[in-house]
Amino acid sequence: MSQKGFSLIELMVAVIVAGVVIAIGLPSYVGFQKTLNMSQTRERMVQDLRYARQIAVTRHRQVIMTFGVPPTTTNILTYNTHIDSDGDRVVDTAESVVTRSLPRGSVLSTVSLTPTDSLIFDSSGSLAPGSTGGTIIFVNGLNKPDTVWVSGVGMVYNP
Repeated sequence: MSQKGFSLIELMVAVIVAGVVIAIGLPSYVGFQKTLNMSQTRERMVQDLRYARQIAVTRHRQVIMTFGVPPTTTNILTYNTHIDSDGDRVVDTAESVVTRSLPRGSVLSTVSLTPTDSLIFDSSGSLAPGSTGGTIIFVNGLNKPDTVWVSGVGMVYNP
């Protein structure tokens, strides 16, 4: 009589081979996932900065982006976009404020702007007088930095 199926030894070999393949591939997958996270963080930041500039132009209002809780300039996890309807640079109850959180595993490691922690786009799309732009540096779980630059005329760059 012939029996069909796998022996215990064959099954154990298959499980061991699968385990080795997973063990070899897992670090690469984790690295890929963190690199993808960095790319998503950069793209979201660039899109939000360009959107804030566009809103300032189309609505003829100042738009203020504030990073972290003032005067924090390092290890920031959130930023706000405030459409300043009356131009007083203070959040009033009727004004729109959107808070964004960075994707898990990403952090704004350094925000180097003038004024210290914000960008103020005026109705022409340029930065308001007294704002010179600067750099926003963020890192992912691999501590790999990436930078977004904002020029004095409000242009957003990421090489």
